[in-house]
Amino acid sequence: MPKSIYFTCTTLGLDGDRSPYVCLQCDFTAHNDCSGFPWVTNINRHDYRVSRTSLLGVVQAVCGVCRKKMDWSCRGYSCKRCSDFEFHTKCATREDVWDGREMKDEPEEDEDIEPFKVIDENTILHFIHEDHPLRLDKSGIFIEERFCKACVYSVLSQQ
Repeated sequence: MPKSIYFTCTTLGLDGDRSPYVCLQCDFTAHNDCSGFPWVTNINRHDYRVSRTSLLGVVQAVCGVCRKKMDWSCRGYSCKRCSDFEFHTKCATREDVWDGREMKDEPEEDEDIEPFKVIDENTILHFIHEDHPLRLDKSGIFIEERFCKACVYSVLSQQ
């Protein structure tokens, strides 16, 4: 006769009471349904792919979907490119967030986007200022308190 086993799922952090997957060596316990979560996926809340991770040892993180604190006793998803983007497993695999595709065996696309396009020797079209070109000011006049409206850094000449 089957016996109920009470456990906390390492994947979701939720309690369970039915036949879990168990690894005694690494103290891993998971619901039967949790084995189907993707290893690598794309979610609509982040620009890059996210991968399943154990997340143990990281502190002060907030889920990029629900904005609640991450519980580091269970697994989740994180971005390899951005060190500060983590997601709960349950949040990253919601129907309104995830398209249902596993991307583990798909190569990651490199985005080599140039930061600007040269129009002429004194004019560029910067990706942040796409609505107008930027001109090089060769007057040599330095104006203190001059800031870029896009990146908010001060505008300095190379004197």
